[in-house]
Amino acid sequence: MALIPSSPWLMLPSDQEDNSNTRCFLSLAEKKAYKINNVFHDLVDAWCVGSSQGWLVVLDNKANPHLFSPFSNAKIQLPSFPTDLKPNVPDSYFVQNLLKHFILKSVLLFDNQNKHIVVVIYGNPSRLAFCMHGDNNMTWTDFGTPRSGPYCDIICYNNQIYALKDNGFVEAWNFGGSTLFPTKIMSFRPVLDVGDNKKLFPRDKFSTQSYLVESMGELLLVNRFIGNFVNSEGVVVDESDLLDTEDTQPLMNEDYLYGGHDCGVFNLKDGSSKTLYQCDFERIDPPPFWIIPTRC
Repeated sequence: MALIPSSPWLMLPSDQEDNSNTRCFLSLAEKKAYKINNVFHDLVDAWCVGSSQGWLVVLDNKANPHLFSPFSNAKIQLPSFPTDLKPNVPDSYFVQNLLKHFILKSVLLFDNQNKHIVVVIYGNPSRLAFCMHGDNNMTWTDFGTPRSGPYCDIICYNNQIYALKDNGFVEAWNFGGSTLFPTKIMSFRPVLDVGDNKKLFPRDKFSTQSYLVESMGELLLVNRFIGNFVNSEGVVVDESDLLDTEDTQPLMNEDYLYGGHDCGVFNLKDGSSKTLYQCDFERIDPPPFWIIPTRC
């Protein structure tokens, strides 16, 4: 598969409310937004759970997974999730209430024979599973080390899977061996210089979310500090400071529900930030995804 070099586009929700099949694509190079109507074609109410190698990983309205290219309309149906991976609830309940939370993230890589391998973080507590498109016994298979804690992020780096756990350990998995099952080739815990972070972001006011990011050919661990409670001026405060004397209801930051999002660029050199795209919605839902425009 030949990928066309291009700058990434950011896939955002439609600028029209209640339009689940339209997406806006923001080009960083052109600083311009494009709108694509009926972007998922026959995948009605598709829910994106990952973007990798120019493909989107989406779930249709029956929770069936697919690989899909919004630029070429190419589509590859993946096997349905087996019952032993899904919660023990009726299918109708799963689709209506759990579909958007079942897959935390998915990534795509290729083996030595150029077969598609899709890896997902799924379930609660979050675990790893994979399927290999083109395999005669194509199905979803568990792997990883769930007993040592749940996973919070995965990334494909140098055609290997790096998985970040809640306890701070990073595992590297190789899918290019002689067997169809992945091999763990290393496990390590990055040493972080927290410096003044404990003073600037005390645990009673902030939560931490960690990510694995590739930038300029390097694999980075990025920590994001999220204010648990924010007042009307955007200042992180104690929960008790938000108690309204009239209704005594705390105003909780909706970050984990994709609320309070801005779309901008942060400059690592001087610490400045600027708005990249004006979002008029109260929250960005569905969440945005980066994608490299390719003809898959």
